[in-house]
Amino acid sequence: MTTVIGTVPRLLERAAALEPAAPDQNLTAFIRLSLDDAATAHLLQHAAAQLAAGWPADVAATTILDETMALTGADLGNVQLVEPAAHTLRIAASAGFGQDFLDHFAVVADDTSACGRALADRRQAVIADVDADDEYAPHRDVAAASRFRAVQSTPLIDIDGNLVGVVSTHFPYPGPPSARALEVTRLYGLVAGEALARSLNGRSPRRLDDRHGAALTELESASASASSAAASPQTTVLDLTDTIVRALLSAGLSLAGAQSLIGDCAASDRVAEAIDKLDQALDGIRSAVLDLHA
Repeated sequence: MTTVIGTVPRLLERAAALEPAAPDQNLTAFIRLSLDDAATAHLLQHAAAQLAAGWPADVAATTILDETMALTGADLGNVQLVEPAAHTLRIAASAGFGQDFLDHFAVVADDTSACGRALADRRQAVIADVDADDEYAPHRDVAAASRFRAVQSTPLIDIDGNLVGVVSTHFPYPGPPSARALEVTRLYGLVAGEALARSLNGRSPRRLDDRHGAALTELESASASASSAAASPQTTVLDLTDTIVRALLSAGLSLAGAQSLIGDCAASDRVAEAIDKLDQALDGIRSAVLDLHA
């Protein structure tokens, strides 16, 4: 089965390039996550690697839900798909809920719920306590019956910027998930949105994890035919950029791991400076790619 995503940075770079006027910080966020918390970054990579091209939409939705629940530490959750014509949400997968919840949220058309806010604003929505949120009042009885007090909803967005769905996870006690869990889930929503879009639309699974050989193959193809020459250079640059980003990210992770083993303060500081320089280099690459798309 062909993997949709083998490298989170590549997809986030492409997502960031969609809005050059208001640059997204997705790739930089992943890089910082990798340097600050390699274990969590690996967890995100693992979650992304579970997504595969060609899966039926219901299987993709269930996988996205399972991985998001793992990322946020939740026992309850659901994935909803966007109905573009009506601009509503309908449940495609759920875990831990009874029929009353499924009936109540069968179609979401307003922004009183967390998922409705994610739909309306195209941003992650968090309700830290449903009993203290006035707008959530119409849903409190269902929340009480379902035994949750807090909820987060994350939009699932494909690489063309289309909102495909929303994944929500629910928690038994008031209080939002950690900032780290929310950030990882937000980044995962960009990866998962592309996988879900492919499942829904039957799009051809162009691999997003092309390696060195694939980049060279594209370069050769560009010079082999006039029809591909117009489109391939930009794609080739993106592939080569991905290779460089991966190499720098790997170096940064190695340095971050080594830093914890260095007892000499001066040496540790020099490693920290090297990590900062790598981070700056990655930011520069990202800016160059944004300029390419401008």
